[in-house]
Amino acid sequence: MQKLLFVSPELPYPPRSGGKVKSHKLLSMLCEHFEVTLVCPLKLEDGEFLEEFQQTVPLKHIACEPIHIRRSGKNLFLSYLKSKPLNLYRSFVPSLAEFVSQNHSSYDRIFVDH
Repeated sequence: MQKLLFVSPELPYPPRSGGKVKSHKLLSMLCEHFEVTLVCPLKLEDGEFLEEFQQTVPLKHIACEPIHIRRSGKNLFLSYLKSKPLNLYRSFVPSLAEFVSQNHSSYDRIFVDH
């Protein structure tokens, strides 16, 4: 079975909002055809749902790290100073970027969500 690296800016669970519903369904479908590794930051209360999420999708592996950068005027300003969109500024985790950089060649496909 081919290996797929699925990179997402958030844990696609619980599937309550449009983006998370889409990502969760897509991830579930992809797991039927690939050995999937999910890479994502854990924002806000995402860590509370991690174990429950792993019961809903048969992932081969998950690489995730908590990040605590909230939406705020200050962080919007800081994202402008760094010339990064707010979502990228709030979602970037150096260790996850390093994981992707070091492991991308061992996957047959890479899917970057959103």
